[in-house]
Formats: sequence, C-alpha cells, structure tokens
Amino acid sequence: VCRPYAVSPRLQSTLRVSRDVSGVTVCDNKLFVVCFSSNSILVFGPNNKQQTNIELQQLNTPCDIVCCTETQQLFVAGRSRDSPHCVWRVSLDGQHIDKWLTNKSTSTTDWFPCSLSLTSRRLLVTSYANNSLFLFGSDGVQLKHISLSNMEYLRHAVETSHETFIICHTALQPQVSEVDVAGHVIRVYCDQQQLGSPSYLALDSDGRVLVADLHRVLLLNSRLELERVLLDTEHHQLAQEPWRLCYVEQTRQLIVASASRDTSRTIQVYRIRE
Repeated sequence: VCRPYAVSPRLQSTLRVSRDVSGVTVCDNKLFVVCFSSNSILVFGPNNKQQTNIELQQLNTPCDIVCCTETQQLFVAGRSRDSPHCVWRVSLDGQHIDKWLTNKSTSTTDWFPCSLSLTSRRLLVTSYANNSLFLFGSDGVQLKHISLSNMEYLRHAVETSHETFIICHTALQPQVSEVDVAGHVIRVYCDQQQLGSPSYLALDSDGRVLVADLHRVLLLNSRLELERVLLDTEHHQLAQEPWRLCYVEQTRQLIVASASRDTSRTIQVYRIRE
C-alpha cells in the first residue's frame, strides 16, 4: 500500500548559501552540498549548523553529489585540472578521497557527467555530451552503456527497482521518459500544459517520481501519470527554479535546491509524507 503524501507539505527549514548549488544529498543526518564555483563539499549538521568543509583540491565545476548509505561514501561528479570528466569517491569525514571514474573508465571517451543517481551500490551517470547513461558497479566497472540518440539535452536519470530508467530531458518538448536497458522507450509523460523544463528527479520506495520543474515540484505515479503538483511557489513558499532534489525515505523529507539567481541561493527542507 502506498503511503499517502501530505495534503499540505510542510516547510521545515531554509538554508541559504552564497553560491549556485549544483548538488545536495543526505547521509548520517548530515546535509552535503556542492556548488558550481567551489572545490569544497559543504557539510551541515542538525539545525543547519555548518561543519568543517571537505576540500577536493583538484575538483573544478562540480555538477552533482550523491551518497551511498551502505558504504557511507559520497560520489561527486565534475571536472579536474587534468581531466574534463571525473567522479570522485569521498568518505563522509573527508579522510579518504580518490578519483574513482575518469574518461578511461567508460566504453567511450566522449562522455560528460551532468548528474548522478545511486541505487544500492550501482552508480548511474547521465552524460549529455553523447546523450547516454552509464551504469557502474561498486568496483567502478562499467556495467551498461545506454545510448539514447533519439533524445537530446538529458538532465537527469534514475534507475527503478525493475531495472528500467526514468529520464528527464528537453528534446523538442520537455519530457519525462522511461526506457529499458536497450534504450527503448516504454512510456512518456509530456503534458505541455503541466511540464515546463524538468531538471531533476527523485524516486520514492513506491516507485513514484518527483520532478523538479521550473517553479514547482510535480508528483508522477509509477506509470508516469500526473498525480498532483506537490510543491509550488504560490502555495508552499517554494523558491524559484527548483534545480536539485534529494528525497529521504526514512524521514519523509524532500530537500530542494534552487537555481534562482538571487543574491542568496536557497536549500529548503519539506516534510512531504504522512
């Protein structure tokens, strides 16, 4: 039985940072944040109290961050000084840092990670340079390369529990699509009256899809049918242009990072489920 979403999701806290946020994740009751113009991972503890940052000296232009709760490790995608395509693996305390994936890790050197997602110990990298998805095992070995030549401007992808992939992209018109391991399209959500410019996705344990889209967050069911507008700027104090999402199943919280060009960028924490 699917646990219902709150009729009125509650804004629990708001955190402001001085730079454009490119990724957020939660692990061990800590919030980890990367920003486009910084080589640091910002760390926030309970009550949004900032802790010691984790410095990645070679990191340049980070684009996303995810966490594996099983191994207590962070994965950060971005550029380095000697390679344009990298994913770092970092311990939560920052004591162990290694360049885990480079352009030599994939079946093609023409890849450029723009976002990450993680299912159990499998890391999914969305690459917009060649409209592809790359799936890696916990040992860093490439498991799959899914070419999506019929799609353009891939933004983000997540793996479902039945080994399909849900992708948001903006080819011709904005879409959220589900594809199989061969890249064949299973279903598509592309309601132009509802979908503006989807930028990021999150899955809950029931297979429903949360979509960051312009000035709101949409909730789709597992068949990619719209259930409702979950958050918007008019009714829920949502900041303009939600850009990154992180759903925490244990606490039923959704972390939303805004790409608004305000002088102070916003990260909001919502309680969205009963």
